Amino acid sequence: MIRRELQIKEGDIYNTRLVNLSKQKLQQLGYFEEVNFATPRGKSDDSLVLNINVKEKSTGTFNIGAGFSTAENFIFSASIAKENFFGYGIGGQISAELSKLRQQFMLEYRDPYFLDSQWMLNTTLYRTLYVYNDFDRRSYGGSLSIGHRVFDNSSVSVGYQVENVDVTNFSSIVPGFFRQDASGLTSEMMLNVARDTRDNRLFPSKGTYLGVENELAGNKLGGQNDFYRVSGNARYYQPIIWGIVAKANGKIGFIKSMNDRSVPLFERYYTGGVYSLRGFLPRSIGPKIRIPSSPAGPDTDFVYGGDKLLTFNVELEFPIYAPAGVKWVFFYDAGNAFGETQNYSIKNLRTDWGFGLRWQSPVGPLRFEWGLPFNRQPGEDALVFNFTIGSLF
Repeated sequence: MIRRELQIKEGDIYNTRLVNLSKQKLQQLGYFEEVNFATPRGKSDDSLVLNINVKEKSTGTFNIGAGFSTAENFIFSASIAKENFFGYGIGGQISAELSKLRQQFMLEYRDPYFLDSQWMLNTTLYRTLYVYNDFDRRSYGGSLSIGHRVFDNSSVSVGYQVENVDVTNFSSIVPGFFRQDASGLTSEMMLNVARDTRDNRLFPSKGTYLGVENELAGNKLGGQNDFYRVSGNARYYQPIIWGIVAKANGKIGFIKSMNDRSVPLFERYYTGGVYSLRGFLPRSIGPKIRIPSSPAGPDTDFVYGGDKLLTFNVELEFPIYAPAGVKWVFFYDAGNAFGETQNYSIKNLRTDWGFGLRWQSPVGPLRFEWGLPFNRQPGEDALVFNFTIGSLF
């Protein structure tokens, strides 16, 4: 696995740039605590020996955890994961996450050097349940993708995903228009182009990630939902001073129905929650309409989601106790989803700020964050507490 990342071979003319690039690629894997290169003189005056010493991290984990958040109450999670199986770089995991509002079960397999080549293989199987304010979404499916490295830090991959979705338990405020075609089979092809210069893919502190993904789903692929989606993601990491790291994340998305029906309700864009706007409850921000809550009741908001998405996140991480991976974080979020009759608009983004505590625990990256919205609207919470296992970006 180490040899595959080296940009130089035995007998090559010594090249400082390629030696440094080889060390960078080994560090980017995230498998090693230390990567050290030494170049003592060889058997003759015109030769060098390249000695590589690495200290491997623990790459296999069995985790059980629990937490609490404003939106989901108690959260339980468990996973078995391995990031460098038999030293070949093969990774995979079996995981489960349960809360009042969601159930997720996933099996994943990743091979960054499929058949000892420059090809990458990734496959997943999953089953989910999300309980939203106005409906429940159950799904099961899987995906398979294969990619190839291009140049030093770029890759291109193509894939296929199939997912069966069942939307039930509609609240009385969901219009009949959105109940149509709410369930069904999605069969789609995917094309992803990415460039990754991060210093560590698991816990980055320097570098950038740029990715663009295209998805095409339709009945010609055997599914019932016809749509095209394109999304882009840009991430930036920069160390400042005294271990402080600045992070920035931006996402943009667009989805279009390929027939005369609207984009399915479960494929539309929503914002709010621990992975977008942390000062708002999940899926509470986006295009909405006023609907009577009952024949004799007052009107209430129904957030039906948009066909366009724009979000930004900025963070500053401050180390508290580096050996244990404990950090403070301060963040600012901005974002919104926009409907078919709206355009992307910076001035209409909802914003929040907040702070939190992060711990790189044996269970995985734990995030405890408190978000406070700017320009809070009636019915919105003044403070939202989020807990999750995993990174935002």
